[in-house]
Amino acid sequence: MRNDRSCVLLAGLHHGLSEGIRSLLATRFDTVVMVSDEISLLQSAERLRPQLAVVDLILARGNAPDFIRRLRQSCPGLRVI
Repeated sequence: MRNDRSCVLLAGLHHGLSEGIRSLLATRFDTVVMVSDEISLLQSAERLRPQLAVVDLILARGNAPDFIRRLRQSCPGLRVI
């Protein structure tokens, strides 16, 4: 499902920090979706097709390259920070 609105996914375990980052991102993106686990991140990326994902690599559980590869496979062209 793709729409004309800009969207960013924000994935992290620390709600307070994520909320602060969300506030900053909300000034540049129409929609900021916060998730706190790998499964929600992958499902949201497939469903929303965001332009950007800001990801806390602690979600990768030690295998960041594989984690990022799976995320980009589920949503080609996604920019990941």
